[in-house]
Amino acid sequence: MATAWLNGTIIDDGGLPCEGRFEYGYVPAFGLATPWRNNLRTGDTFRVHVLNLLGGVTVYFQAQARNALGVTVGATLTFMTIPREPLVVTTAATAISTGGATLNGRIIDNRGQLCQTWFEYGGTTKYGSETPRRGGFGIGAFSEDMAGLSPGSGVHFRAVARSLYGVGYGQDMSFNGLSDRGGMSGFPMEYLLLREDR
Repeated sequence: MATAWLNGTIIDDGGLPCEGRFEYGYVPAFGLATPWRNNLRTGDTFRVHVLNLLGGVTVYFQAQARNALGVTVGATLTFMTIPREPLVVTTAATAISTGGATLNGRIIDNRGQLCQTWFEYGGTTKYGSETPRRGGFGIGAFSEDMAGLSPGSGVHFRAVARSLYGVGYGQDMSFNGLSDRGGMSGFPMEYLLLREDR
């Protein structure tokens, strides 16, 4: 989510201490407000850090001041928040074998920009390895084959997508490669059971 600092200045307090705040929102009628800040006098500036703004949208805001003499509002101003990074999810690995697997992900929202995609993977959530990076992806599924997996080993992985607006990470997922035990004795299970009965 995007954030921003809103700034205001008390031009004339009318001789009495003031409280100041901001109204803001995604429409000219605002809809959201910051808490009032007290003990402001002529020439004082005040600022508020607003969080959890939508990315890539216009935000309207207005400084307000009040005291016993009444309420005064500043001009309505606007700014555009920075568009957000791609929204990507990791989906289950497929085609799991003794030596590899297919890693899968999906771009849910590319924020209107083509993305470069890849997967991070490794034995823990620190990963340490990644697949080749591929470009030109929009909304939808993507996958990559990974090889060199030790039989029976556990693998953590997550999908990654990058655009002009940043890098988005999918959630961690894991799987175990298939075991390759080889032939224990070369005899069928029925023979082994008979031997144990004796």
